[in-house]
Amino acid sequence: NIFYTDGATKNNGQYSKQDSFTCVTDEDGSVIFNTPIGDKTNIQAEGIAIGECVRYIVDNQFTPATIKADSEFWVKVITGKYNLKKPHLKPIKDRLDELLKNQFIRFEWVPRDKNKAGYYLEHKYERKWDRRKGKGKFAITCPHCTKKMVLTINVNAS
Repeated sequence: NIFYTDGATKNNGQYSKQDSFTCVTDEDGSVIFNTPIGDKTNIQAEGIAIGECVRYIVDNQFTPATIKADSEFWVKVITGKYNLKKPHLKPIKDRLDELLKNQFIRFEWVPRDKNKAGYYLEHKYERKWDRRKGKGKFAITCPHCTKKMVLTINVNAS
């Protein structure tokens, strides 16, 4: 079982004006969760998305499983390669630790353009975010048809 996770935040760093979403997809890119989570930073949204995915895997007994995420930070924190130093992220890490006890879940970092959950979030919210200040442009490759495209959106990488 392979799952992809991503989090995205409009107005990242502008506290009380942030609008965050998480997404979890299966290996085929079918959306399992697309959840608004309110005023969170992008790095919080990424960690919360991974937590939603772990909960889904555990609740449905889909282990062993692999979670692919484009947040190198969270993949390295979960796998013990980074120490978590930011206190505002500790509740997310504690929740992940609790959910992951005795579970066979592997974590893998994937580039943003290979993340099926990220692809969904970018396309779903692209038009809404494009009209706001702080636009950003970057090229992505569709994981389904390999078509290259440039999106103008406000997504902040973790």
